[in-house]
This record gives sequence, structure tokens and C-alpha cells, in this order.
Amino acid sequence: MHNRFSFPYSRRARSRLASMRSAVATGAIIRHGGTMVYYAPGPDVIQLPVPETFRDAESYAATKAHELTHWTKHPSRFDRDFGSERFGDTR
Repeated sequence: MHNRFSFPYSRRARSRLASMRSAVATGAIIRHGGTMVYYAPGPDVIQLPVPETFRDAESYAATKAHELTHWTKHPSRFDRDFGSERFGDTR
């Protein structure tokens, strides 16, 4: 794949671009800063640390994709029910 200036993108760069485009296409509000990662249903925002704090671009993309999954549970979208258990709860 080449961009309009005929410079070839690496496979990793194409993957990063696809991830960025996908997140933008959702319309989700994604804020960057701090050290916490979460989806806040009240204000309907995803909070992530700045991308540079992640081990690599793939870790950032995976974390963002995970939070976008939580974002889909909002009533104006899929209104998903992930159950009442929280991460780390014992059964």
C-alpha cells in the first residue's frame, strides 16, 4: 500500500492507521492524560493515558479497543449488559 506521495507504509504503520481510523469512526470521545484507563458512562467518555506511556503502539491500540467495547454498552448504542461482576470479583 502506498500513500498519495508513493511512500510505502510498513505493515505496522498500516495497522496503526487502521486502528486510529476505526476509533475516530466510532464517534467516541477519547481523552488522554493521567495514568488511569476506563470508560465513564455518565459523561460517556473513554479515558486513556497518553499513547507514549504504553509499551508499544499495539498495546495502546488493544487497550483502546477494549475500552471501546465498554463504550458500546451505553443505552444510545448497543445497551449491552456485561453482567454485574467486575474485574477481579471472585465467583
